[in-house]
Amino acid sequence: MKLNHTGEQTPSLDLSDPATVKELLDADVLKASTDVETQAAEKAIKETKPAKVTLTLSPAEHSQLTRMASVKGQTVKEFLMSKINEMFIDSNIGQPLISAPSNLSGVKTTARKITGPTGLARRSS
Repeated sequence: MKLNHTGEQTPSLDLSDPATVKELLDADVLKASTDVETQAAEKAIKETKPAKVTLTLSPAEHSQLTRMASVKGQTVKEFLMSKINEMFIDSNIGQPLISAPSNLSGVKTTARKITGPTGLARRSS
């Protein structure tokens, strides 16, 4: 008799019994498992389409972007994509996105900082 992980005794396997051998073969751990959730997630990832964003610019903004893109030898679209990747996607990992308390969501918060109650801070003596 062997002990399982809970400390209970488990009978040893009888490999002379054809039913036991068949159960072991059917429960092959090396066989690729068919996880339904993983397959559904992989299918959803493959079926995703890129997002399209429409941006309306004033003539002054467009001419400035065109100038900036031409300096880099890029189109306006390439320039904007490179800036978006540079500023938001590729860098600033871990940068806080909180700019105001949640009760001020949607309210313009110029020069306000997030603060907490000051009465809770204690100094050790």
